[in-house]
Amino acid sequence: MSLTNYLMQSLVLVLIFAAPGLGLAGQLEASSVAVIVAALWLSQLLLSHLWFARFRRGPVEAPVRA
Repeated sequence: MSLTNYLMQSLVLVLIFAAPGLGLAGQLEASSVAVIVAALWLSQLLLSHLWFARFRRGPVEAPVRA
C-alpha cells in the first residue's frame, strides 16, 4: 500500500499546490499547509485500513494478470 499512498499523496498535493491544480504554493501559511498535510495523512490511514480489511495488497501493488 506504500506505493499507492505515495502516488495518491503526490497527485493530491500537486493538485493543491502546483499550477496544474489550484496553484496555492507560496500563498498559504505554514499552519494551513500543516492542516492540509495532516488531513491527507489521516484520510490515507483510514482508506488504507478500509482497503486492507478486504484486500491483501494496494491497488498499485497488486500484480497484473494477463
